[in-house]
Amino acid sequence: MIKINLIPQRKPFRLPVVLGMDLALINLKAVILVFILYKGSFGYLTAEWKKQYQKENIRVRKLQKKLKNLKKETRGNESIKAMLDAFDKQVGNLKERTGQVERVINMKNNPKMLLERLARDIPGDVWFEKLEVSPDHKISIHGRSSSYKSIGNFITSANNSAFFGKTLGLISSDTKNKKLDGQQVRIENFRVEGKIIDYGRF
Repeated sequence: MIKINLIPQRKPFRLPVVLGMDLALINLKAVILVFILYKGSFGYLTAEWKKQYQKENIRVRKLQKKLKNLKKETRGNESIKAMLDAFDKQVGNLKERTGQVERVINMKNNPKMLLERLARDIPGDVWFEKLEVSPDHKISIHGRSSSYKSIGNFITSANNSAFFGKTLGLISSDTKNKKLDGQQVRIENFRVEGKIIDYGRF
């Protein structure tokens, strides 16, 4: 006699396939182990990060305190800094003015010492009628004398000074007879020219 079991047998449970991935192939023990390691390492890293944060926070507080003290120290020095800045500005202005004065002095020459020297070198019988100094420092002297020799002596004496650098020379001369105090007198008209090398200090 043949017995037939009509009670349906249970089929073994099978995990479904999700997005093409068979969940039955996943090693649950490995997943659980990785999860435990992740949790443990994350907790360790979090603790280290907290320690680092506390250290940096302490350092920031110290620097903030130092900055606050420095601000207190420099608060009273603001007026001194302003005074120093003003002083530096004044020094700059003075330097600029000094440069301007030097440029003006170099542009303008005072012939005072030169004229004094010429006055000392003029013999008693020589006199000037006109003296001209051109912008290019040339000098022209028109004068008269009762003696031709005195004209030569004047030129020699003037050339011995540092003012003309031995550039003075007789350009022209002529002799005329004039009546002075009822007497006929010989008068030498002359013109001397040269170049001014140095005006001297003034």
